[in-house]
Amino acid sequence: MERKAALKGLRIVDFSWQVMGPVCTKYLADFGAEVIKIESSRAFDAARGNLPYREGIPGVDRSCHYAWLNTGKRSITLNLKTPQGIEVVKKLISLSDVVVENFTPGTMEKLGLSYDTLKQINPGLIMVRLSGVGQDGPYRLMPALGNFIGAWAGLHNVFGLKGREPIISYLPHSDYLGGHAGVIAILASLLYRRKTGQGQCLDISMLEVTVPLIAPFLLDYLVNQRDTGPLDNKSEAACPHGIYRCAGQDRWCAISIFSDEEWSNFVKALGNPGWAEEPGLQSLAGRKAQEEALDREVEAWTQKQSVEEVVRVLQAHGVAAGIVANGKDLWEDPQLQSRNFVRLVEGHRELNQHYSAAASFQMSKTQPELKPACCFGQDNEYVFTQILGMSDVEFIQLLEAGVIL
Repeated sequence: MERKAALKGLRIVDFSWQVMGPVCTKYLADFGAEVIKIESSRAFDAARGNLPYREGIPGVDRSCHYAWLNTGKRSITLNLKTPQGIEVVKKLISLSDVVVENFTPGTMEKLGLSYDTLKQINPGLIMVRLSGVGQDGPYRLMPALGNFIGAWAGLHNVFGLKGREPIISYLPHSDYLGGHAGVIAILASLLYRRKTGQGQCLDISMLEVTVPLIAPFLLDYLVNQRDTGPLDNKSEAACPHGIYRCAGQDRWCAISIFSDEEWSNFVKALGNPGWAEEPGLQSLAGRKAQEEALDREVEAWTQKQSVEEVVRVLQAHGVAAGIVANGKDLWEDPQLQSRNFVRLVEGHRELNQHYSAAASFQMSKTQPELKPACCFGQDNEYVFTQILGMSDVEFIQLLEAGVIL
């Protein structure tokens, strides 16, 4: 039976760049929405310069990361610094359902593309405004990237080792959280529009979608006026709890034991070693009191075996344990492979083929279809002549005038 794309017929004008906005619109494109990405040779998506490049050769269409984030979208080039460019994009928006942007607040207003303006030409329009901290407030104009917002949201206060300076994560967690929040908000707004016929403006803050990740620590301050600093690899509710070295080069496993029953199972998995019979270790409080010595005993055991064997043995005994995975581990992971999570996408004009991720959920009636990422300006002729109905002469005139740039 043919599966119909869940979002087929939905058209999105996408001004977004880098990570947060493209994550949002990628999911929508993969489920069938027509996403039209707006760029120009003077202002193209900076993610086109993100490493890695295929074969190490740079190019506007050779970033594997950009390709990962932009499957299934269309790309047009339009000079929004010209009155004609603004008029063209307004016409496109009048024929669309959603506008997505993640500029610094005020940028769309300077272009003459505020929500108040756009809803006059399209009352049912849903406008999604993704930004670092939101469209208002004292810091709204502060430049913001995911790593910076992660620090602001408190994540980096709990990363790292006690007594050491905080560390920053390479990964822009906030960008991905913001992108997913955008998808949820768009789908909710589409339901609202179906009921009322009205569109609306969505204001999504990276900061506000990230702070809930550290809710227990924020609550600890609100309730107890206690500030939590770096946690090492420890937990107040579990022991042993940490990352332990295994046999091999830079191989590690994570182990977490929360209950006394799990501790008993852990001891059995290790073959009931004599040191584990000490009465003080039979309770969480007792284990926490001897945590450093206990960690040494645990690692003495894990170091003698491969991480795969450690995880197999512990999981067989009902103990929470997992590999600290590297890229090779993830690529070869049988669980991810069985669910076809990372997919090879064929047909890219420059790369020929590239990889991207499917949605992190599966639907019984409709599945995402990953199409090649959009190359720079590849859909100019189609969008301008087929969607906007321009003649070939009008299209060429815009090219010559530098409007299509």
